[in-house]
Amino acid sequence: MPAVPFPTNNALIDGIANWAGNNVVKLVRLYSVKGGWEGWAQAELCMEIPLWPGLGGQCSREDTEVFTNHDRADLLHENPWTGKKIIELKCQSSGQDVANIQGFATAYAIDAGKIQTGNRRAAHNTATDTWYVIGIAPSDSGDGGAVEAAKARFSQPNWAYRNSTHWTRRDQNSPWIFWTIY
Repeated sequence: MPAVPFPTNNALIDGIANWAGNNVVKLVRLYSVKGGWEGWAQAELCMEIPLWPGLGGQCSREDTEVFTNHDRADLLHENPWTGKKIIELKCQSSGQDVANIQGFATAYAIDAGKIQTGNRRAAHNTATDTWYVIGIAPSDSGDGGAVEAAKARFSQPNWAYRNSTHWTRRDQNSPWIFWTIY
């Protein structure tokens, strides 16, 4: 799928794009931190998401109640009026991208497969619940081409989630946000 203009009219995606744009200096610095920065992003987003317009509710991280096989959901946002958002988060880092240009796209695909395994608990798989894989890529200049490789991979006809994978960014200096909705 091609890039989607910002704003996307999805409160969660727009909120993450704004958060990433507001934190671009930190994200670019964290890009090269050994071990990555996903845990930090989870904690930040868990604190921020309930404060964004149209979301409210509460958020938890590393929730084990979502999957039947004890996998953990990176983020679980719950709002009794709008349902649940189960989020697998993928944060681009130099450790996965410099050594392997397909690293970010491959890690994203693994999370997409995790959601599609059939291990969803019925309590988190109702008509009002939405499952997401969201990737944040803070750099498309010093990453050896990983962002462009991800865009190319997610546009291929054999990408299973081609019709539901999109990307955007708040402005030309902001990180790319990739997302797939299930």
